[in-house]
Amino acid sequence: MLEGVKIALGYKIRNGPWGGGNQFLISFKDYFESGGARVTDHLEEALDMVVMVNPRKGSGTFDYNDVLKYKRRNPKTKIIFRVNDTDKSGKIYKADKLRLKSCRLADAVVFISDWIRDYYIERGFDCRIPHIVIRNGADENIFNPQGYSVWDSSRPLKIVTHHWSDNCMKGADIYQYFDQLLDDPWMKQRFEFTYIGQLPSYPTKVQFRNTRYIPPLSGMALAGELKKHHVYLTAARWEGCGMHQLEGACCGLPVLFIDEGGGAVECCEGFGIQFTKDTFAISLFKMLKQYIGFQPKMRTFPLNATLMVRKYADFILSVLKK
Repeated sequence: MLEGVKIALGYKIRNGPWGGGNQFLISFKDYFESGGARVTDHLEEALDMVVMVNPRKGSGTFDYNDVLKYKRRNPKTKIIFRVNDTDKSGKIYKADKLRLKSCRLADAVVFISDWIRDYYIERGFDCRIPHIVIRNGADENIFNPQGYSVWDSSRPLKIVTHHWSDNCMKGADIYQYFDQLLDDPWMKQRFEFTYIGQLPSYPTKVQFRNTRYIPPLSGMALAGELKKHHVYLTAARWEGCGMHQLEGACCGLPVLFIDEGGGAVECCEGFGIQFTKDTFAISLFKMLKQYIGFQPKMRTFPLNATLMVRKYADFILSVLKK
């Protein structure tokens, strides 16, 4: 069905640890090319489809204006806009306005979570535009429960998070608070915390006293390190559908997730414990008690890359037929 289809995807794939967006690109390109499609990262002639990932100038290999000009020259080429981010505010600022404008240019729109779809509907998205929600998924060939070390309650509960971005919105305040809790020897006997990735640096550089820090990892090295822990923690705010907590969950780790986590809430519900900024410490002890009950469920965590890219393929083929 994909044989001969030519698709432009607006980012270059990077090697090494480059965040969740890069993982989406890799899964997309691998799946479509294995089915006979050709995936490029620039706007060449005779494309069947353009998948716009970020419409902002300088953010990828092509932006909104590039796609607009291409569509005018090639009106039969279909445009899909993948909406994966917001201004993370209660008002409509420049980036959100550009995304809504990009939706109007597109033949169809993919939102990466119900939360991000509803966010843009509240801000004026025209629901008559064909659209679908396709959540992210982690590569199950890498992120899977094989080799995961189940907690036996005689040791401290090992909790881990990982972030490529150094933005403090990734949860720096909660991670620092956790680090401070571990000043208490009694807490240290019960919990350990590991932070993998770039340390948050804005508005101030985060420094840990009791947290094990590991520089950015990717692929099998990252999965192997995650599996040495028991629970995954995400305190990232208002993300569309962050890949990091999906990678942890696919490795078998129940998730502690903040109620401000945007798409993380719908993705992790039933596979961990939700907390607020004020109830984080309580949630740690809830996990101690409820951890073993999550174990059978974690092996059924559904958000993997194969499911994700198959949904993209079905949607893209349906748009091409119109």
